[in-house]
Amino acid sequence: FLSILCLSYIYAAYGSVGLVAGLFFGLKAAVLAVVVQAVIRIGGRALKNRIMLAIAAAAFIAIFFLHVPFPLIVLAAGLAGFLGGRFGLAA
Repeated sequence: FLSILCLSYIYAAYGSVGLVAGLFFGLKAAVLAVVVQAVIRIGGRALKNRIMLAIAAAAFIAIFFLHVPFPLIVLAAGLAGFLGGRFGLAA
């Protein structure tokens, strides 16, 4: 918490200074790398078959390209999981 608070203060106070802006630009790349790695690890564990991968891809397309509200995407994924379990499709 304190680290983020200090970084936020530095960015708010000195974000327009070239050196500080360059340092924060480098931090953006590091944070992006950490997030991408986490997504790959979690996706590898959670998406166990092609159906799950297709649902994840459809959710991505719906939220980013079709601007479908997130609660509807969660509801649709829950319904797909319920129906898959009801009809005996194993995870």
